Amino acid sequence: MAISAAPIVLLWLCFAFTLQAQPAKSKSELQKKRRQLYQEMDIAKDILRNTRSEKETSLNTLILLEKKIQNREQIISNLADNLDLIDKRMADIEFQIDSLQITLEALKEDYAQSVKNAYLNRNDYNKLLFLFSAQSVNDAFRRMKYLDYYRRYRQNQLAQIHIAQDTLALKLSTLQQEKTEQNNLLTNKQTERETLEVEKTHKDVVLQQLKRKEKQMEQKLREKQLALDDLNKQIKAIIAKATAGTTTGSNRTTKLDTSPEALKLSDEFAQNKGKLPWPVEKGVITSNFGNNPHPILKNITTTNNGIDITTQPNSKVRALFNGKVTNILFNPTFQWAVIIKHGNYFTVYTNLAEVSVEKGADVKTRQNIGSVYLNTDDDESVVHLEIWESNNKLNPAQWLYQK
Repeated sequence: MAISAAPIVLLWLCFAFTLQAQPAKSKSELQKKRRQLYQEMDIAKDILRNTRSEKETSLNTLILLEKKIQNREQIISNLADNLDLIDKRMADIEFQIDSLQITLEALKEDYAQSVKNAYLNRNDYNKLLFLFSAQSVNDAFRRMKYLDYYRRYRQNQLAQIHIAQDTLALKLSTLQQEKTEQNNLLTNKQTERETLEVEKTHKDVVLQQLKRKEKQMEQKLREKQLALDDLNKQIKAIIAKATAGTTTGSNRTTKLDTSPEALKLSDEFAQNKGKLPWPVEKGVITSNFGNNPHPILKNITTTNNGIDITTQPNSKVRALFNGKVTNILFNPTFQWAVIIKHGNYFTVYTNLAEVSVEKGADVKTRQNIGSVYLNTDDDESVVHLEIWESNNKLNPAQWLYQK
């Protein structure tokens, strides 16, 4: 039994470190996601704080409140996942502690037996008698080696006991840390739930106020849709012309620009999918690409060719990538628009109050091209972003880096 004690400790230590290392990545991912959610929620909070109280019933305010609520719900879910992870880690640690205590008791029992045997044969005379009673020189040598082995074995037993005791103390300390983290997360989760209820109540108040304005909203939506259709036609025509397109009747066809410069820039743009900078330093996506159900008007769906990003008033609008300004447009509904060519890709920025670049100018990544327009009726600043690959509309959210 004594000889097997050291291998038991070594096997246990390998098992313990495997268990401890397993969930580290998941914990890191949960913390990173939670930081991202808090960051986005803080941006929405700052934008809402800058909205005047008398304009609090704007549709964009409702969307921002809904965004905050969605983020808060994701944070609560994230905290729940983290708590589940801690429960599993604590169960693993408690199992390791139980296993180690059993091993430690076995080691102590073996060592106690060794000490007892050493005491019964404690005088040097017995050791000498054991050596000199050997029947040959080889036998005496083997007996001497045995005594040396027994001495080292006793020392090793003590070392293993110390290792086990230190590891046990470390595991107990780790378990206490996990319990502290668990209590903190439980407190945070409860706080988030209470805040969520307050935000939902606020949202319901704004929603009821907006429902009284349904007719005005329907009228604005029709006007916006007409302006959007007109803008979309202009953009498609500009892209077709910029990529050596041909026009036949009402149908527009687009050919790829096969020049070496265009192909090189297209490849560089494509390689940065998911890494492109946001068109504003701080912002929240408040309208997604594709079809979106209207937050107030029932059975009405709007189609977005890009994404809408709500930001702070007077925010600078930046180019997503190196390219050339192919056109600058103005529309009373969408204000100024800038179209930038990146080989066979195009980025479109609309709702600009002013433009700081000229048609034909070369621009660099993150270069300021203008500032976002402030809608004084609703006290909101929203930049509209589109990405096209020739005449195909792409989802900009998939191309921007995750904050």
